[in-house]
Amino acid sequence: MKKSIAAILLILSLVVFSGCGQQMTATVYSSIPLVGMEWAAVDANTDGNDQVFWPTTYAQNSNQCNSTNSVTFNIKENQTLTVSANGQVITDVSTNSLTAFYVSPTAQVVYGEFLSTPHWYAEVNLASVIFYKK
Repeated sequence: MKKSIAAILLILSLVVFSGCGQQMTATVYSSIPLVGMEWAAVDANTDGNDQVFWPTTYAQNSNQCNSTNSVTFNIKENQTLTVSANGQVITDVSTNSLTAFYVSPTAQVVYGEFLSTPHWYAEVNLASVIFYKK
């Protein structure tokens, strides 16, 4: 009796600590307004699945994501989502000179929830990457 209880507790703890292996969706989107000659390249990587896109519009929040400002892909629980960006934006309107920007790679290990599958988001702005889930 004690062995079977110990075995059940061991199995439950392995499931809890290793995750259930949920398949989730992750959307990486640009919140960088671009005009004229400005440009940005966003790189999203999940354990070897590399997605690079060049947004032509921007999203103020996840409800405005579309094919011109984001990329969506499947990711498994406990995988690492790494996002970076670079490009050029106008910092001095009087001269219209372009200035390069670089957002260092930022990583987040995604995880699921009990009885629901969250959708992960990564918002890219000029200074950082913000990860969140809904």
